Amino acid sequence: MSEIPKRAALYALRVFTHESTKKGVAAAGAGVLLAAVCEALWPSS
Repeated sequence: MSEIPKRAALYALRVFTHESTKKGVAAAGAGVLLAAVCEALWPSS
């Protein structure tokens, strides 16, 4: 039974260290930063 959690942990480690995951997180962060800057410069209301 201890094999299943170990395999799940290895799978999660592979997913979170994959290059496309890193790029996706970086793109999401850049989008949030851009939205914050735009809102600071041009408030919506």
